[in-house]
Amino acid sequence: MGPYGLMYRALDVNKSKNNIPGRSPIKIIEKDRLRLLISLYSDFLRRNSYPQQEIISYLLKATYVLRMKIRNLRSEVLARQMASNNVNEEVNIRRRLRYDWRE
Repeated sequence: MGPYGLMYRALDVNKSKNNIPGRSPIKIIEKDRLRLLISLYSDFLRRNSYPQQEIISYLLKATYVLRMKIRNLRSEVLARQMASNNVNEEVNIRRRLRYDWRE
């Protein structure tokens, strides 16, 4: 699952508000993948010899960072879709004005 697969997931489905139009609904992240992600992060912190208090602090913040990353990816895609819709709408308005022009 890459970054664009991640934007269709959520840590809590009830709190997600921004569904991407024309896409499948947002699903909850599988517990096994979330557990794997946190354990990999924990191993990384231990290998780089972080103090125990910092490891605890970083692990507690891991889900917050993941939630913000998902939110940013989703809002980025929504903004791109809105921009393309606005461009298409502007082109359609110009076409209508060109063909409906009366002197």
